[in-house]
Amino acid sequence: MITVKGTARDLGGRRSLCAVAVLLTLAVWSRGVACEPLLSEVLENPEVHRGNRVVVTGIVTTVTRRVSKTGDPYYALNLTDGTRTVTVLGSGPPPCSLGTSARVSGTVDITTSSGRTRAVINAADVTCLSAKAPATPHP
Repeated sequence: MITVKGTARDLGGRRSLCAVAVLLTLAVWSRGVACEPLLSEVLENPEVHRGNRVVVTGIVTTVTRRVSKTGDPYYALNLTDGTRTVTVLGSGPPPCSLGTSARVSGTVDITTSSGRTRAVINAADVTCLSAKAPATPHP
């Protein structure tokens, strides 16, 4: 049972405690609903995102099926936002086909091959959003 003494100082202290509790709750909640970075933002500053989980959306422009040395299937697909393109690597068969809009959740990694450094996303989850609309014939 809470006893209120009725003085302004007692009520002010409780209000401050409640305000701190509300602010802490909002801070924790907001981390779960942070804005997703755009694909171009991830690629402009890959070091900032390296090792972090990101969720990006784009159009699948290439799909490659591969098999590891141990016989496990995996895929590589390129995802573009129309300006920048990133390679997405995942295990199993490719979840989306060419021209599909996809949402990828994964970890950013930076690789160097033949003196070229690039960012890749190791997919944890890929959701195919929609198929590419058929092209409209020109008269």
